[in-house]
Amino acid sequence: MANTTLIDRALIRLSGEDVRGFLQGLVTNDMAGNLPVWAALLTPQGKALFDFLVWGDEEDVLIDC
Repeated sequence: MANTTLIDRALIRLSGEDVRGFLQGLVTNDMAGNLPVWAALLTPQGKALFDFLVWGDEEDVLIDC
């Protein structure tokens, strides 16, 4: 099987004590539930700007965008 490089994608690692609480008000999915999930970033008016995959463990959250 051949490898593919997706040059238009990035992986972002977020860490800290309240990273899930911070993301809870910014994305469409419940960050306290099971990850990975497909989510979208919201404007203050609640409109979706970008979609991405979110997954992580107890300490870190990874965003594939």
